Amino acid sequence: MSSHHINRRNYSTNVRIFNIKRKAVESLITILWHLAPAFTQQKIADLFFAPTRPRLSTDQSLMIDQGRPLQATVHGKTIRGWRWGQGPGILLAHGWNGCGIQLHGLITPLVRAGYTAIAFDALGHGRSDGHTSSYFEYTDTLRLVVDPETGFRIQGFVGHSLGAAALVNTIDKEHLSLPAVLIAPPLRLRELLHDILGQWGIPAPVYKTLIAQYEQRFGYNLNHDDPLRLLGRLNAPVLIIHDRDDRIVPFRDSKAAAKNNRHVRLHLTEGLGHKGVLTDPGVAAAALDHLSRPQAKAQ
Repeated sequence: MSSHHINRRNYSTNVRIFNIKRKAVESLITILWHLAPAFTQQKIADLFFAPTRPRLSTDQSLMIDQGRPLQATVHGKTIRGWRWGQGPGILLAHGWNGCGIQLHGLITPLVRAGYTAIAFDALGHGRSDGHTSSYFEYTDTLRLVVDPETGFRIQGFVGHSLGAAALVNTIDKEHLSLPAVLIAPPLRLRELLHDILGQWGIPAPVYKTLIAQYEQRFGYNLNHDDPLRLLGRLNAPVLIIHDRDDRIVPFRDSKAAAKNNRHVRLHLTEGLGHKGVLTDPGVAAAALDHLSRPQAKAQ
């Protein structure tokens, strides 16, 4: 028997096992939903909206030690961040399960170019308070930081993954015309979230109710505030950087967004994946070039 046939058989077996587990989870949650809906919703929120705090590398720890600490309060919880350099501020927004220093590959190039690099850990991430987090809470965090009263003098943005999506929402809500670099952005965030919850066997009535509660609590709407929809409305020059081999957020939506919007440019990479783009010198150079251009008003 060929190894190809064996691999295909193993793959089919794994798929069947996953489907069985998913159906079992769906049945169990359906039963719990009818018996104790509030309890069930809370447990799902704790499971799917609770990020994992990453361990820092030696380089990342050293970079934090070189930064000046910052903190602010969002929804009664403390977020912690750092700033490096002098000059106009560039706000760095990390992705889900990440932290601000995850974008450390951009900090030194920004400082050398005369900028101040500013990075915060989102709620529930890194060294900030909280157990859970969400797209809506992340948006509120970024909107607080860009407020002129904070004194951060923000003149541009770089965001990765969920942080990029939250930046789009922030730029739209605050009517900003500042340049933005979006790295591997999940532009169809609503579809992605529904797909993930559905794949894990969460019944549609349960996760739709849970999302509706988040929308009511934070004052957003996942349909209206989906990043792909908002991107076309921005009055800001945008560079999307996306890797062809990204297995977490496929690049096809980024490619279509650049094709359909005059104010959006696309920089494709290969072989870096979803996170490798953050430490690639070519990516840092492309981001800095975009942020440093004389920015004409977006058309």
